[in-house]
Amino acid sequence: MAVTTKTYKISHSNYSSAVIKQWLKQWWMVISFPVIVQILLAVYSDIIFLYTGFMTMFVIFPIIYMFVFYYYALAPESRYSTLTKRLKINGNGIALTYEPINEDSPAPKSETIASARITDIKHINQQMLLVLDGNQYKFIILPYSALENTADIQQIEAMLAKQQQNAL
Repeated sequence: MAVTTKTYKISHSNYSSAVIKQWLKQWWMVISFPVIVQILLAVYSDIIFLYTGFMTMFVIFPIIYMFVFYYYALAPESRYSTLTKRLKINGNGIALTYEPINEDSPAPKSETIASARITDIKHINQQMLLVLDGNQYKFIILPYSALENTADIQQIEAMLAKQQQNAL
């Protein structure tokens, strides 16, 4: 049995939010360490370190986030999430059928992703991230609003989990 979604599109801001959340889960310690050190230095040494902490938070970190976003947004796999598409999910994998980008151009070629490539399913902010190839930054975003009903969520998870067990 297959689950077919409605045609949907993920905004680039939604995609960037998902990428940054995944990235921060891995690198939060590296990001927070300089700010914590600068705050401690401001408290125990000189207030000027507080200003450098604010500069780090509001000047340096947004630049880092921008590089992270563009690095992953320019990857070929980002099209799985950002183009207008309809998914058909079954036990063998996911068939992506893209819609035309504009009325003058043809639709991008349809693709099929084998279920063996899907290594994890994450639920974030009313959407499902289907993580590909064990890389937490390559994923397909599937909003719950693109599904007909909430039972489809469990059906998708069951189909992909069954295929994972068969692959082992």
